[in-house]
Amino acid sequence: MMELDDLKGRWQTETNALQQHSPEYIALLLKSKTTDLHSRVRMKYQRILTILLGSMLLLVMVFPVIADGFAYPHSAAGFAKCMALYLVLIIFYWEKFKYVNQLELSDDIQPRLQQLLQYARHSLRLEVGFVLVFFIGIMVLSLVTRHDHAAFTNPSVWAGFSISFVFAAAMLVLIINKHQRVIRELKTYLAEYCPQ
Repeated sequence: MMELDDLKGRWQTETNALQQHSPEYIALLLKSKTTDLHSRVRMKYQRILTILLGSMLLLVMVFPVIADGFAYPHSAAGFAKCMALYLVLIIFYWEKFKYVNQLELSDDIQPRLQQLLQYARHSLRLEVGFVLVFFIGIMVLSLVTRHDHAAFTNPSVWAGFSISFVFAAAMLVLIINKHQRVIRELKTYLAEYCPQ
């Protein structure tokens, strides 16, 4: 989400220089850095949406060639499922982009840091919930749309479910670690700037 490692590194190297500056200068510096973080989040979602739309367009152009004009059995249904998954992802990231775009940061540093902290917590809950719902939805859809119920005894089906489960768990671990790191960093900056 945010590249706070760079911010922390610069923060530590600038600490000695900042101690010689006025509190107004420190506040101005933090304000510019938080604005930069907000801009990077916005740019990240723009990039994700661009990649999703581009890959969706590529799928629309390539899938009919791969499926030989949808002549194979269930190829049209597979294409429809792919498009539905793409649309769910695009809608999710579009909503996140709209939320970040409409987020108006305060001019004061403490409320600004608190807003970013609140956004990071909200984003963590939202992304974890989305991954869980998305994973469970895909599993339920694959179970419901199975035409061959004897396939449930097939080890390759269970291997596919296991791989999907491992992938979802890895995604959750990455999302949680990334967001927790950002939350810890924002809490540190808030504690350093606004000791209670």
